[in-house]
Amino acid sequence: MPVGEFDRYLFTVSFWNVGYPAVWIYLDRRARSALTEFFRNQRKSQSEIETIVTDFISVPSLTAHLLFLAGMLFGYLYLPEAMKLEPLIGQVLPIWDLFSWIPITGLVFMLLYRTIRQAFLIPRFFRLIDVDIFNPAPVYVLSRFAAQAAVILFVINYALLYSSLPNLLFSFSLSSLTYNLLIMGTTLFYFFTPLTSINRRMRRDKDRLLAGISEDQKKINTKLHASVNSKKFTDLSDLHTAVSALKDQREVVQKLATWPWQTETLRNLFTPLLIPIVVYLVSRVLGVLFGLSN
Repeated sequence: MPVGEFDRYLFTVSFWNVGYPAVWIYLDRRARSALTEFFRNQRKSQSEIETIVTDFISVPSLTAHLLFLAGMLFGYLYLPEAMKLEPLIGQVLPIWDLFSWIPITGLVFMLLYRTIRQAFLIPRFFRLIDVDIFNPAPVYVLSRFAAQAAVILFVINYALLYSSLPNLLFSFSLSSLTYNLLIMGTTLFYFFTPLTSINRRMRRDKDRLLAGISEDQKKINTKLHASVNSKKFTDLSDLHTAVSALKDQREVVQKLATWPWQTETLRNLFTPLLIPIVVYLVSRVLGVLFGLSN
């Protein structure tokens, strides 16, 4: 390269080798913290919680080996396609490029599988607790973790690829479309899929409470009409108080949220999903302004 010229790929190629292992370790710590808090009041011993956490953050040995080999094969086969987008791949430090592409792609396959596996494990944890829409704190613990993990995986994938191979993201090729759909789909899948079952249970619990209030209301209405017909007006004051109490209770229950996440959790999830759109628009505007557009 000419003296003084900067190449973003050569500068960022090593980020992949530390980015994914760092994300893996960070998510392990977040999972341990979330599950410990979730099971704190579930009569689980520390050893039982540790066993659950270990299983949650692990990948079965045989599956891990197969995924790693499949990922390495995919990285090896995809390397020529990447070289078309970035000519310097394999030209400056060929051995380092192979190390950056092939083993890291194996690790990406393992991380993707672990993400999907965790999405199916979280509903099992929800089945261990009794639903209480007046106290959804345990549910919020895992939904916050799911949102954080989804956002981290989304950001790391886009940040690493955009920093080194931006053309792959915005080339409108089959590879670009596949990558975008894979990352976006995995992010949304990881957050929403584990929460569907607990969401149904929370709605059923709310419907049960409202049905109970309706039954009580019906009984009081029957007594109210009976008192009026028998001209026993001394009971009307107590019945009126009961009606008002039931009305207040119904309003309270109707306002209770049945979605298994806090409002800011959903906002924190969807905001990063706008990153690719913003980056694309900004890059196009800058390209036009500075004459760098194709």
